[in-house]
Amino acid sequence: MRQQLRHSPSILSWSQPAKQVGLLSFHDATAAFMQSSGIERLLLLGMPSQQPPPGIFPGEVRVASGSIYGATDAPRQWYLHLRTTLLRRGLQECALEKGLFALRGSADFA
Repeated sequence: MRQQLRHSPSILSWSQPAKQVGLLSFHDATAAFMQSSGIERLLLLGMPSQQPPPGIFPGEVRVASGSIYGATDAPRQWYLHLRTTLLRRGLQECALEKGLFALRGSADFA
């Protein structure tokens, strides 16, 4: 299997011709942050005074029970949640490149 490395002034790309490596997909990160296991601080959310969500009183203050997109600690909480899930499923994190996980004994990478 021949691998190709192409370099242009602004783009560096790597490809393996004639081999399907996997399915490439894109996802909404705003919803991913809500999947984390929670936050370590008290986060209060003020509801709008005009047209609040159904079942909410205008100007009501709510306590966030999980990580929320836009919060400064949301990306870190999501990474910790993802890391815990992947390690539990048998993947190992690369020591030199945090966020890169490999399934040892297999050609599959995540």
